[in-house]
Amino acid sequence: MKSKLVGLFLILAMTGFIAGQHSSEAKAGQDDKTIKVVWLSFGLSHEWFHSLSIFAEHEARKIEKEDGVKFEFVIKDGQRNLQTQLQQFDQLIAQKNVDIIYFEPIDQTALAKMVKKVNKKLNIPIGSAGIMTNGGKYLYVGLDNVAATERCGEQLIRLLNEKYGKGKWPENSVVMENWGPPGISITTNRHAGFWKAFEPALKENPTVKMVNATGMWDPATAFKAASDLLTKYGDKLIGAYSHDDPSATEGIVRALELKKLQYPVGNPKHIPIVTYDATKTGMQAIRDKKIDVITEQPARGYAHLVMRYLYEWHKNGYESLPKAGTELSKAQLKQMFSEETGVDSWSPAKVMKGQNWDGIWIAPKSPLIPNEVDPYAKSQWGNYMYWLDKNEWPKK
Repeated sequence: MKSKLVGLFLILAMTGFIAGQHSSEAKAGQDDKTIKVVWLSFGLSHEWFHSLSIFAEHEARKIEKEDGVKFEFVIKDGQRNLQTQLQQFDQLIAQKNVDIIYFEPIDQTALAKMVKKVNKKLNIPIGSAGIMTNGGKYLYVGLDNVAATERCGEQLIRLLNEKYGKGKWPENSVVMENWGPPGISITTNRHAGFWKAFEPALKENPTVKMVNATGMWDPATAFKAASDLLTKYGDKLIGAYSHDDPSATEGIVRALELKKLQYPVGNPKHIPIVTYDATKTGMQAIRDKKIDVITEQPARGYAHLVMRYLYEWHKNGYESLPKAGTELSKAQLKQMFSEETGVDSWSPAKVMKGQNWDGIWIAPKSPLIPNEVDPYAKSQWGNYMYWLDKNEWPKK
């Protein structure tokens, strides 16, 4: 009887050990679960949006090495089409096979409803960079577009004052503003910041007027809009500001070239051009002396920050994210991100409360090129895209 009890005890002990072992293995399997990130792009044909997905994957690979986790990246192209993006969201919500969602809203109001659906039905980390939406709980990384483009206005004033003298701009001349897509806050804010700085200079030069072209962030559209204005005003144009680089380089500059009005920076006949983004083509135009100044929208900073903090949210919960009203110092950010991300140029970053959404807003610094960043810097995101395209870095 005693031997039977001992045998039974051993069987139960072994059963418990095996069950415990299976439980540990199951837990390890859960811990090692691949983290599925679905990346909903505004449009991969646009260099800036394409670059964000590339740099976010770089950050994910870095996190994999640090934390021993594994990411699966699924990138979906919205093709600048609202219905396409809405369908992509609906599929994700229905399938529920996703751990983190990143999105670039094509329509700010329509996508707010989708963010709220994700919050309610999936309750997973969701974030955006560069374009915000008007509701829901999500993490946003992006410049303060008003403050950043105020710098554009200041630079164009400086260039025109250096050329003509303060209050002495040519009478009855015009300055072009090339706008982005109407109806989104980025376009509104990129105008507001520029106008805040530039309006006082127009009061000092009362016969000078602003003329508007709508480029839609599309080179062909921007070219036609700029060409139409040049046909109307010709050599009365004394300066230009563009909401984005492609509209400046492939739109304004090309239109000036065809009208025989394009001269290099430094030539007395050069028409100053200030723009925003620092894309591959924008950086080349700086090096080629076709445009004067770019306020950089640091794609590398955006992508690394949004990926890092979406993972933090996934790992430790939303409350682990930086608190609104604080600042991520240069020293803090340099501990998190390597020099190749350009962290020196886009840090520090302010942490603010979302303007019209329930979440934090991380706003890195917006450096001026060539004033604050070397046009040949390997850490600059547009130059990285140049390397990716040509398999070599820009040469001096």
